[in-house]
Amino acid sequence: MTSLNGKFRPFVNPCTGLREKKVLVAYFSRTGENPGVGTISVGNTFIVAKEIARQTRGTLFEIRAEYEYPADYKQCLKVAEKEKAAKARPKLAETVDITPYDEIYIGSPVWLEDMPMPVYTFLESMDFSGKVIRPFNTHEGSGEAMFEDKIAAVAKNAEVKPMLSVRGAITQYESVKLPSAIKTWRTKEAIKRSQEIIDSLN
Repeated sequence: MTSLNGKFRPFVNPCTGLREKKVLVAYFSRTGENPGVGTISVGNTFIVAKEIARQTRGTLFEIRAEYEYPADYKQCLKVAEKEKAAKARPKLAETVDITPYDEIYIGSPVWLEDMPMPVYTFLESMDFSGKVIRPFNTHEGSGEAMFEDKIAAVAKNAEVKPMLSVRGAITQYESVKLPSAIKTWRTKEAIKRSQEIIDSLN
C-alpha cells in the first residue's frame, strides 16, 4: 500500500490486475521478564506479528498504553490484576485509522486467562463493521483463552476468523517454525483446528 496526497492507494497485483486486500497487524507485546522464556528484549507477540506482516504486506501497529508496564514479571502481574479487576481501559499512546483496511490481525499475550486491558481499549474504540478479524496470541500453557469469542463479543459486526495460538518459547527459540505455521493458518481457515499448526507450535 502506498500513500498519495495523504490518501491510501491500494496495491494492485501486476500479475492479476486485482486489488490486494489491505491488512493491518495490530499487536500488544511486552519485553522484560516473561514466564517460560526469561528476560527478553523482543516481545513474543511482536515476533509473530512481524512475520504475519511480512507474509501479508501488512502494516504493523503496536497497541500500547500511555505508560509502560513493569519489566519485573511479578510487578507487572500485580498491575495487570488491578486493571482486570477494575475493568480498566488504559488510554493508548497512539491510535490508528482502521477505515482503509480489509483484514485486521489482532494479537496479544495471554494475561490472567484474558487479553491485556489495553487491547480492550483498542477494540472498543473502533468500528469493525464489515472487517475481517484474525486473532492470534502467545502464551505459556494457557492456549487460546477464548480470545476468539472475546473479540467477537466486542467487534459484533466483524467476521472473526479462527485464531492462532503460539507458545512464547517457540517464538524465542524455534522461530524457524513460524513462517510455515502462519501460512498454514492463513490458508487453511476452513479447518477450525489444523493439526499441522498444533503439532508445529507445541
